[in-house]
Amino acid sequence: MIRRARPTDRSALDRLQSHLSRPSPDLLAAALADVSVPDPAESPATGATPGAALSAFDVFVAVGETGAVVGYLLAVRGDPTHVAEVVVAPDHRRQGYGAALFDRLFAAVAERHADADSHLVRLAVSPDDDRACSFYRSLGFEASQYDADYYGDDPALLLVKPVDGESA
Repeated sequence: MIRRARPTDRSALDRLQSHLSRPSPDLLAAALADVSVPDPAESPATGATPGAALSAFDVFVAVGETGAVVGYLLAVRGDPTHVAEVVVAPDHRRQGYGAALFDRLFAAVAERHADADSHLVRLAVSPDDDRACSFYRSLGFEASQYDADYYGDDPALLLVKPVDGESA
């Protein structure tokens, strides 16, 4: 199951974030604080998190069969939407959670930009990470730029995917 993150997910997300090579704890904290702002347009019956419509972020979590949070995706809304962090617990990888997190993001972007032809979703990946590059390409991402100093002294490949405003 994929749902929006809640502030109560913080400890699980902190544990997952420790698996990232370049974590941003401050960004995660800001995103979780941001999604806690109430939004009267959303109700608990829909499974939506209060504040999601007003947020500057999209934070989705993957919930495993035991009910534990096993992955998350943090995206910064903008033009383009930027996927800042995505991680699935090592013992839950290659089970479809990553793809499901991206599918949920694409659906949210499509809904938010329903009146546009398309909206770009962007992410950065180490060009040496063949497994990640292959995964992102399988989702429809394409290389848009190589940045030799994106991670300080380390390069990144910037990937983009247009998301149709009418459907993901």
